[in-house]
Formats: sequence, structure tokens, C-alpha cells
Amino acid sequence: MRLTVRTLLAYLDHVLPEEANEALSAKLRDSPYATQLADKIKASIQRTDLGAPAVGAVHPIEDANTIAEYLDSVLPGERIPEVERVLLESDVHMSEAAACHQILTLVLSRPALVPHGLRDRIYQLSQAAAAAGAGDATVISPAGSSLAAASVVSLDLPAGEAAAVESGTAQEIDSAETVAVPFRSGAAAASAANGHPPGLSPRRPDVPEYLRAGRPSRIIPWLMTLGLCAVLLFIIAKAFQPVSRLASDQTEEYTVGDPLQVAREDQPAASFDADGEEPAAVAVTEPVKPSAAATGADPSGAEVPPANAAADSSEPAAPVASEPKPATAPEPTDLMPTTAEPSEPAAAVPAAASPAPAAAETPAATTTANPTAAPTAGSDVAMPAEPANPAEEPAAVATTAPAAAPALEPAMEPAATIDPAAPPASEAAEPFGVLESENTLLIQRSDAGWDRVTKESGGLSGRALVNLPTFRSRILLSDGVALTSVGAAEFSFDAKSDSDAVIDLEYGRFLFESATPGATIHLNLAGQEATLHLPTAESKAAIQVTAFRAPGADPEVAESIQPVVALQVLEGTVGWAVADGESIPLSAPVRWSRVGTADATNDVSDLPDWAEAPEANAVSIDSLSQKGLLELIDATKTIEISLREAVGFRRAEVASLAARSLLALGVSDVYFGTKGIFENDAQKSHWQEHFVAVQSRLDRGGRFATDLRDSIVRMDAARAPGLYRLLWGFSPEQLAGGDDFALIEALNDAALAKRVLALENLRAITGTTLSFRPQETGPRRAAAAKKWDTKLAAKDLRWEEPPTPLSVLER
Repeated sequence: MRLTVRTLLAYLDHVLPEEANEALSAKLRDSPYATQLADKIKASIQRTDLGAPAVGAVHPIEDANTIAEYLDSVLPGERIPEVERVLLESDVHMSEAAACHQILTLVLSRPALVPHGLRDRIYQLSQAAAAAGAGDATVISPAGSSLAAASVVSLDLPAGEAAAVESGTAQEIDSAETVAVPFRSGAAAASAANGHPPGLSPRRPDVPEYLRAGRPSRIIPWLMTLGLCAVLLFIIAKAFQPVSRLASDQTEEYTVGDPLQVAREDQPAASFDADGEEPAAVAVTEPVKPSAAATGADPSGAEVPPANAAADSSEPAAPVASEPKPATAPEPTDLMPTTAEPSEPAAAVPAAASPAPAAAETPAATTTANPTAAPTAGSDVAMPAEPANPAEEPAAVATTAPAAAPALEPAMEPAATIDPAAPPASEAAEPFGVLESENTLLIQRSDAGWDRVTKESGGLSGRALVNLPTFRSRILLSDGVALTSVGAAEFSFDAKSDSDAVIDLEYGRFLFESATPGATIHLNLAGQEATLHLPTAESKAAIQVTAFRAPGADPEVAESIQPVVALQVLEGTVGWAVADGESIPLSAPVRWSRVGTADATNDVSDLPDWAEAPEANAVSIDSLSQKGLLELIDATKTIEISLREAVGFRRAEVASLAARSLLALGVSDVYFGTKGIFENDAQKSHWQEHFVAVQSRLDRGGRFATDLRDSIVRMDAARAPGLYRLLWGFSPEQLAGGDDFALIEALNDAALAKRVLALENLRAITGTTLSFRPQETGPRRAAAAKKWDTKLAAKDLRWEEPPTPLSVLER
């Protein structure tokens, strides 16, 4: 019998035939992994800390019908591997399936056990109903048989009683159509004659709690809890009210109606007009003339314009204070506004709102109600020395107090001042291109961090762009050239003086094609200028920009990093020129490469696998993870928060893609610490991908290496040196010098992250893992580690073929 999860569940619940049970028992003895899985299933059923799958989950495997068909052995064969993979990776789903199988086994394989007391009581009820008579209980049936006979025949009775019943005209209970329940009066009469009917218990029957009347309300506890919370919040608010008043920096307004008659230093005293009404505050934002107190003039000699000063004007006269008081100069504050040119106030008031004669006759209308606009005599704030029209302004304007300024009519309120000398707003720069792809994740740097670029976002600016791993983003440039970034990539656009755009390719894989012949593309490849010419519409080229670091080299040393650039012609012929050199014609399938400063050109037989786009309906791990991650991106949150939340998603492939996406954005702290990727055994199927991704970022050196080191120190300071050193890798000389022993010792480290990184180093060196599982604990891991001890003793931990600079193109 084949050993699967389903047969293992059947074996644990003892429902297999004897022969199959013995065969499966022998397989368990020979397979330590199967024995461990069986123990894990038994323990998962008894764990109380495990939850249950989400009710609203949309994954097909979490459908109840799918699990039911799997347990009933009717699920199609092509869907069984997917279900068993989820069960092996998730303890929650495994415990749920095992518990369902156990419950079904108990319900379907064992008969229902009826207590003897309950069975005897049912017999006595039927006999009592028969003794009550036909007047108290009747059975309406075609044959006219009684309920008592039908009830007795339908149950298992002793042989004598059964024979007596069979001699009558009893029928099956299923043949009875209507049963009339005995009246309470008949039962009472029988109870008066004989105490109580035979077989009926005189005690009050036990009624379950959920059937009793007066079921307790579930709303009352909630209401009581809310009431207590409200009382507690009220007490806290009262307790902290004095503190909140002291901490508040809102300015309180005091008016003349205040019974305490409190006047703040930064507000003028209230003044009233001749009718006893307080004039409205004048909301003028323009600079004013210094007050009398500021200029040293005598406020008693201020001349007040007569009440009919505006009689000849088209506008009604504004009220004027009868007894103006000298305004005291406020204290200098840091919020004192900077004044504008003296010619601006006149330009701020439209001519239609205030004719020239009226403006000359009512100079007080140019004052402001904001007391902070009038500086003191010792203030450093510069004020205009002369008004806009010195010849027309009376001398009394400088002595008018701000509080006595008349209110402007609504039509005379100054409009927004437009400076004619100010340059016009610069028009938005023409975008370099637009995104054509829909289901992709292209991220652009913004002032607030990172923003997602969509088809509806408009054109792309010159800011840095990051394409997340496994996604393909096709961008149509303004000159008709199509740029496609494949997988993790970083690039940006820059405008040259001659209006030609330069594409800065920092890192990643890119495809170039053009719908129009003769297109020329200016590139900046990791600091090296180049020009790509596509002479025909069929011309198509692939460019990859990466970096190489020898295993074991310090990534923070600039000499350890070698930039690697490769251009491969996919179709047609292209022209290629580096820096100011001559253009080199290249045709398919030629590949031009540069490592450091050394160029090379050679023919390649196979095109890179990433150059071809996958089929639209192809189903793969990458397509499933992309779809799942796109569903988790929340437009109301930042892209970093959405990706961090996706790292904790229950599907391992989606969480893996989210972690690598964060790494592409420069966020590497999700990989380390107690909650990191390398400490999460749910990611065991993707640890190799994570190791390659982290090492690829480390190989870029410079700030990328220092940022990664700082993240390790921040998340796991105690183990940071060892983890950071394992990410470097090991050269053949270092392995021969004793680092091979350190690698084997790391396989037995207490930290899972160190065991994972050590195993991935050994996989890269030897090409095998020797079935070592770093997530295992105890004797099982020790037994697997002995294989590596044997390899170490044989001096077999050596590079079969050390990596070369061009080998990074295949990573």
C-alpha cells in the first residue's frame, strides 16, 4: 500500500484492513519521516493553541467540500498533491483534517449506543399509553392499529413479549400517519386511581438548560461592559482635564462681554462706535503704517474723519469711532509677519470696489485689525517708510489706532494679491513614458517613500523605479521604444541637455524593442555610458546589469565588487557603442559582455530563459504567488506596510514573494530576528531563493552591504557577526584553512537562521544537502549531521567549480 497522508490518517484511526494495516506499519518502521509525521498528527489534534482555517478564505483547498472529497477518496487525482502539500506545510490544516477524519470514523463505524435506562423508559411510555384507553389516545391509520403495538414491535423486546405482540395486528411504526398525544386529564385520572400510570416517573423530568424558559440575554453583558467603559473614560477625562488645559496651546479669545473683563496683551482693547455697537474686525492681510505709539506721536492730536466724509462717494460711509484711544504696541513675537513692498496694498484693492476719491477721503480703511502687524519702536521687523501715494495720504493716518479702524464693506475686502513680477508656475515636465502592463508591481520613489505605479497613474517621471521580483513591467517610452523590466530591477530616467532621455540601468534584466525603425537609446549602465541602436522594427535586445563578488570576499571593500554588464541580441541586428567608442554591429545570437573593464564577445546557443514571457494561462508557483500578492496590496496603505503584512500570510509562496519584494526596496530586517524568514520553518521550501536574493544584494557592495549588516545587528545583535559572515560565502582557500569545520559546526547551532545559512553554503559548494533538514530538532537532526561529518573527515568539502563572473548571469 502506498504511504500517503490519507492512508496515514486511516492507519491512525484503525479503519484499514488487517493486511493493509500490517503493510503500512512496516513502512512506518522503515521511514523515520513517516513516523515523525504520525507523531506530529497525533500531537496536533491535542494542541489547543492551534486555530482553525478562516471561514471567509477564498483558497480552493480550504473549501469544506474539497477536504470532504479528499477524506472520502473521491477527490480527482490531479488535485490530491496540492491538498497534501498544504496539509504538510500547515499544522492548522493538518489538525483540522485529522480531527474531521477521526470524528467521521467514530460516527460512521460504530453504532449509536442507547442507555438501558432510556430504552426501558421508552418501553414503559408506550405501555402506559396503551393502558390509558382509546378515549385518551388514538392512532389514526389505515389498518386501525394502535400506537402501543407499533411501538413495541419496532423495538427489541424479550422473546415472550415479542411473540405476544406479533400475534396481534400490530404494524410497523412507519405505517402510522397521525398520532394523538394522550390528554393530561387522562393521565391525571390514572394517577388518581393508581398513584401514577405504570412506567411513568412521578418526579419532575430534567429539562436541559438550553430548553428552559427565560434564556439569558447576550446583550445585557455587552451593555454593562460598555457602561463601565464609559464611566471609566469619564473619570480618566476628569482626572487629566487640568493637564490637558496646561498642555493646550490654543489661544483663548476674550471679548468685552466676558464678565471677568480679561484683555490679553496681544489683543487691542474693545472700542465702540457712536451707536454703541462694536465694529467688525477688519481682515486685511496687507502691511500697515506704524501706529502713534510706535512712531512716538501724540495720540491726543489724532484727527478723526467726519461721519459724512464719504457722502460724495458711491459707497456708504463706514462707521468711525467717536473717541479713539491710543493703541498700545504689542510685545515683539517670533510670529511677526514680514511686510511686503509699500506699493502692494494699493494694488490689492480692486478699483471697482473703492473709487479713487473715496479711498483718499477714508484713509483709515487701510489699517488692519491684527495687532501683531504693528511693530514696536524697538522691533527689528522692517516696515515701509512711505505709503503707496504719499501726496494723497493725510498725516492723521499714522495716528489711527488699529482697534478703532472702521469695518470694510464686503465689496471692499482686498482680493488675493498677484505679483506681476513673479515668474509663472512651471509646467509639469513631459513624462518619459507610461506603464502598459496591468498585473504587475512597479514601485516609484516619492517624497513620502514608495508609491505603486499603475496604468492610471500617468506618465513616469525621473524618479527611481523598482520592479519587484517575478513581475514583468512593460513601459512605452515617448520615442516609441518599449522597455520591459523582468524580475527584480532598478532603473530611472534622466533628461539630457539635447532633450534626449537617458535610461539609468542600475540593476536587473531589461528587454528593448521598437515599433519604429532607427530608434536610438541612450543608456547609463552602472556608471558607464552606452548607446543602443535598433535599425529595424524586428530588432530586439536583452541587457542584464549585475555585480560579481568572489565567495568569501568582503563586500564592503570596493575592490571586491566587479560590475557585470551583458548585452544579448534576441532578434535581428543592433548597433552597440560604449562611451565614445565606435558602434559595433551585433546580430543574434551574439552576446557582448563586460566584467569590470574587460570586454568580450561570443556566440551563445541558447537565449536566456527570462527573455520569453510566460503564457497568459500558464499555472506556476510564480503566477500563483503574484496573484495572491496583488490581492493583498491595499491601496489605502503604503506599499511597505502592505508587503510587511503579506509576509505573515498563510500561503508560503505569497509570503516568500512579499519578503523578496521588501528586500528589493531595501527593507531586509524581515529576514532576521526571531520572526525572520530564516527562523520561520514555514519558508523551508523557499530558503534557497531567499539566500540567493540576499547574497545578490550583498554582492552589490557599498551601501547595500552596510544596510544589510545594520539590519542584522538591529534584529539579532548577538548572532549578527556569525550571520553576516555566513552570507559572504567561502572561497576554496578559506575552506582549506579550516572554515569547512566552522560550516559543519554551524549545522548544529541553536539558532535556526545559522543552520539555514550554513546548509545553503554547503549546497552552493557541493550541490547537495545530504537530506539534512535544519528545521528538525534533537536526534533526527544529529543523525543527518553525521553524514556531513563523514564528508568533512574525507576532506570532501571543496568547490567542484568555483563561480565565475559570468555565472551570475544565470542566477
